Amino acid sequence: FPVQGVIADNPPKCKARSDKPRVEDDLPMGIFLVDRASSCWLTSPDCDPELSATRDLFEPQGPQRILEQAIARGEISPLRNFVGAKNHATKMISYRAGRRFVVRVRNADENSAGVYLKGFRRSPGPQSAQRASELAGLLSDRSAGQIRVPSLVGLIPDAHLLVFSEIWPPPTQTEYSLVDVSGAARVAAFIHALPLGDDRVHSSADELNTVERWQHVLHVLRPDRTMPLRDILSFLRASQPQLSQESNKVIHRDYFHSQLLRNEEAIWLTDWDTLCQGHPELDVATYVAHAILSDALAALPTHDWTFRLQEFLAQYRDSGAIVDPNRLGWYLACALTRMAAMYSARQYPDAAMAPLWQIAREFAECPRACLKRLDA
Repeated sequence: FPVQGVIADNPPKCKARSDKPRVEDDLPMGIFLVDRASSCWLTSPDCDPELSATRDLFEPQGPQRILEQAIARGEISPLRNFVGAKNHATKMISYRAGRRFVVRVRNADENSAGVYLKGFRRSPGPQSAQRASELAGLLSDRSAGQIRVPSLVGLIPDAHLLVFSEIWPPPTQTEYSLVDVSGAARVAAFIHALPLGDDRVHSSADELNTVERWQHVLHVLRPDRTMPLRDILSFLRASQPQLSQESNKVIHRDYFHSQLLRNEEAIWLTDWDTLCQGHPELDVATYVAHAILSDALAALPTHDWTFRLQEFLAQYRDSGAIVDPNRLGWYLACALTRMAAMYSARQYPDAAMAPLWQIAREFAECPRACLKRLDA
C-alpha cells in the first residue's frame, strides 16, 4: 500500500498501531504508524488523529450531517439539491495526512453539481478569503472568462473545512501534452501578473524546510536513500535564493496538471486557497517536476521533460512573464528532491526514482548551467 505520510512538529500522543489494511475508492485505509523520534506519522483518513473534528466524514451520511449543521448555524447558505435529500454520494478525491483532503458530496438522486469539502490546517481567515475571491474575479476578467476558480460556498471552522461548489458540467483533467503545457504556462503568467495583497508569504526557506523534514522520514523508512538527499541539501543550502520586493509575485504554490481542469466553459484552477506571495519560479518548477514524476511513475523515458520545460518557458515569456534561471533551477531541485523522497518513502522502485534524484542533483549543483544547456 502506498504510504500517505506527512511530518508533524508534534507527533500525536497515542500508541503506534497498524490495523489490517483495506482499500476504499482506491485509497488505503486502516493504517496508523507513529515514529515519535522523528516526529512523523503515516496514516489513512479513518485513523488520522488530526481528523477527530471531521470523523463524521467517514461514517454513513456523515457529510450530510456536517453540511446540515453548518447551514443551521449560518456558516454556509442552504445548498440547492441538498436540503431534504435522502441520499448523498460521497467520494474521497484526495488525501494527505493531517487534515489535508478533499471529499466530494452530491445528491445521489440527481445528476447535478454537488460540493467539495476540503480540510485545512490553518483557517484562511475572512480577509484572506475575501482577497482570494477578489483575485479570482480579476483572473476571470483579465482572461475574458477563460480562466475561472470554483466558488467558495463557506467556511466551517469547527470542522476545519472549506466548502466549494463543484465545477459543472464535470470537467476533464489536463495532462502533460505540449498543448496542455502551453495552456498551463499562460494560466501561470495570468496568476503571476495579479496584484499583490495577501499577507501570506511562501519563501525558499519554507521549501528547504519541507525537504529537510522529508529527510527525517527517509531516515526512518528508507535509510538507504538518505545519502543522495543529504548531498543535495548541502548544495541547496549554499545557494538558497532570497525573496525581495522585486521578485515577489502572487503564486499558486501547488501548481501542477491536476490543478487545471477543463470543460466547455473554461479552464478551472483548483486549490485557490493556497494562494500567497513568493517567487513565481516555484510554480514553474512544481509544474515541471510533476511532469518528470509522471513519466518516471509510468516507466516512460524522462528526457521528454526538457521539451515540456522549453515549451512552458516559451509560452510563459511570450505572455510577458520573466524567469530567473538561478531561482528556477533551485526550486526545480527542491521539488524533485521532495518528490523523490516522498515516493521512495512510499516504497516505489528505486529505478523509477533514480532520474528524479539525478536531475535534482544536477540542478542543485549548478542551476544556471543546466538551464543554459536546455536553451542551447
